Amino acid sequence: MGYIILVVYIGFILSVERVTLEVYKTNHCNNMGASKKQRGKQRKATKSKAAADGSGVNISDQVSPTKFVTMIQRGNDAATAMYCSGDYNLSRVQTDKVVISVLGFLQRCEHETFDNVMAGLGGDLVCPSLWITSLFRSDSSYILQIAKNIGPLLNCMCDDEKMLFFQSKKHWMESLRTFAQLICHFMHEGISIGSEDSLKRKAVTVLIGHEGLVSSIVQWASFWYNKGSCPPDLYDEVGMDDYTLIHNCGKVSTELLVKNIPCLRETIGAIQITLPDNSIVSFVVGLIRRMTIQFEKEYLSTLHHLIVDGDCVDKSVIVGMVDFGVRLAECEEAITSVVFFPMVFSMLFQGSKVSKEKLSDTRVAFAIRQGLIGMCLSFIERFGDQISNQSDNTRMMFRYVEGIFKALHDAALHKKTWKAIRHERQVIEEKLEQLVQASFTM
Repeated sequence: MGYIILVVYIGFILSVERVTLEVYKTNHCNNMGASKKQRGKQRKATKSKAAADGSGVNISDQVSPTKFVTMIQRGNDAATAMYCSGDYNLSRVQTDKVVISVLGFLQRCEHETFDNVMAGLGGDLVCPSLWITSLFRSDSSYILQIAKNIGPLLNCMCDDEKMLFFQSKKHWMESLRTFAQLICHFMHEGISIGSEDSLKRKAVTVLIGHEGLVSSIVQWASFWYNKGSCPPDLYDEVGMDDYTLIHNCGKVSTELLVKNIPCLRETIGAIQITLPDNSIVSFVVGLIRRMTIQFEKEYLSTLHHLIVDGDCVDKSVIVGMVDFGVRLAECEEAITSVVFFPMVFSMLFQGSKVSKEKLSDTRVAFAIRQGLIGMCLSFIERFGDQISNQSDNTRMMFRYVEGIFKALHDAALHKKTWKAIRHERQVIEEKLEQLVQASFTM
């Protein structure tokens, strides 16, 4: 029965054209901190450093909290590493001093070298990335204070042309992983499901209001399908593990942003947040193309948030989705299409998720010209013989296909859609005829 209804809808669409002619989200980022092996090495190094500084006595055994804070303020490597590892407990007042000092160090990263900063402090810190690590190892209550005071850090780390952190490319490369973790941590704390803290959400709006950060986040997410999107030499410099972690941070942050933009707008109205960004749409296109070649189900949810929640749709996205649909029609399971077709339906409508009430004549017409109807018919041909087996996934898939044909029928009298149907009429009729013939052989 459902099979016949779909064919009738196509007939309606074609008949309208003849008559008229005559008259459109946790995981928390995996491996948010260093791996167990890396943390173990870090603790071992910290203890070795402590032994060297204190004649074999651990820092935590011989140094008072006040002295410990002073050591961090003077750039002591062992004390900073121990603070980052969480092996030394400080009071709120003492932590305040550490956070303020570290923010002060990082605010000098644009115009001073790391060596000059350390010369003034008299410390032996090896790499400034530890200062970044200390920020997201601090209590989450500092998130807004940190967001408001890391402008220079954002300027340095988001500039993938100069690639300079404390005037050093080496420090920039060494610190990118930690910086990506910091940003992902902020996104997760501020806008993940269940987060109701307005200060944390405000911190996120402060961050994404910084020019270049959203583009950087999306670029990290793009590492997975396009190594050419990453800065020169990055893959060779940081290695596969760090490269993958940076990508995961970008992917999680992008998904969280797109999924929660409406909530952010409602919570903090003072800062204008505009999506989709061209870089995000480019990411969507690249993700679709990559999945068309190398399909991985776990990325469907990311794609769903970007298209349905974020309305990250343009002509290239529509082209990619139609091609992707043709590829999915060859899959063995109907369950994949249950996730896919809501995205196809959504992209025919203009606007955000909450305002998608009106079909876009432009989008519908373009999708038809790119083969949308033929793609839907391919699914019917592929799974049509499964309707009688009462599979929930199969029935749901056909409901979505029916909904798409209803939408096309509703838009058939619109100027651009009518012209598109007229242009594609012969191809549609041939595909429909093949489908009818195939139904008699089932």
